[in-house]
Amino acid sequence: MFAIEMLPADHGDCLVISYGNERRPNRILIDAGTPSTFKRLQQYIEKLPARQRSFELLIVTHIDSDHIGGVLPLLRANLGLTFGDIWFNAWHHLTPPVRRFLGPQQGDLLGNLLSQRPDLPWNKAFGGDTVVIPDTGALPSVELAGGMTLTLLSPRWKELENLEKSWTDQAFRAGRIPGELPMLAASAPGAMELLGGSSRIEQLAAARFFPDAAVANGSSIAVLAEYEGKRALLTGDAFAPVLTESIQRLPGFEKRLTVNAVKLPHHGSESNVSRELLHVLKSNRYLVSTNGKIFKHPDEVAIARVLEEGGGSARIFFNYKSLTTLPWKTKRIAKRSARGSPFIYPERDEEGILVRL
Repeated sequence: MFAIEMLPADHGDCLVISYGNERRPNRILIDAGTPSTFKRLQQYIEKLPARQRSFELLIVTHIDSDHIGGVLPLLRANLGLTFGDIWFNAWHHLTPPVRRFLGPQQGDLLGNLLSQRPDLPWNKAFGGDTVVIPDTGALPSVELAGGMTLTLLSPRWKELENLEKSWTDQAFRAGRIPGELPMLAASAPGAMELLGGSSRIEQLAAARFFPDAAVANGSSIAVLAEYEGKRALLTGDAFAPVLTESIQRLPGFEKRLTVNAVKLPHHGSESNVSRELLHVLKSNRYLVSTNGKIFKHPDEVAIARVLEEGGGSARIFFNYKSLTTLPWKTKRIAKRSARGSPFIYPERDEEGILVRL
């Protein structure tokens, strides 16, 4: 068993990865959405038997509020929840060791909380140091106790150092010491146009790609998860060129990497979903986590690129029925897929959506 559950996380991400034994699976939590997501996540956890509230791993991909916002109340709550490891890059992780200041460094509120909680392991798989890929050589790979292998695809030192500069500048301008408070960044909002037929899809997919430059997004932790011959690409808000280059560095890569599911980076932003990235992947499941509020994701250009590169078999899973996801449910577009409509929606928004690989 290998499944990805996209919990309703407002305009953010909150993913539960389950694998192994169907009755008592191993679980990984990736992000916890916005602050208001916590109540839904709490309800999810409280439905689990007490003996199943031990997660192998929590990955906090980066410091944007729609990913980290629910993490702080989660770790402060008394839910009987434990984690085998927590991957998160705080402020003091953002520069190579040779360039770090002497003396203890503080992270943001989450970094402070983790540093004060010895019961919560922090970047244990990386010796307590930075979760980062090297510029050359093999990509870091970690095998969890349950048998899943996670290969790190992002971030690079370049993007972490860019975040450190921005984080530090903003802290000083606000009269704070860097690292004492969280920097909850956000990228610029996109625009949603009216959808059209097949010719419109082709035109959208061919639109020029303008890569994301938001420093927080560039610092996202992204992984390739593998278990018993199945693979899932879990991207946070990572940059498309970084993901593309990392995929091409994987052992045995030739033209395309076959994956059973792709969580589209940055909630389906056109600046994070490039044709180059999609072209190095072969998949028939693409996941979009957002209600479309605030930034109006997913962008129609990104969805059009998935449809064009998916070879007619692509299915796109949304965890909300919203003004930015429902317009894709049209007859003209549905006819592009031999399976009927390529768009899958949850029965009820408050439940999110479960995707079995």
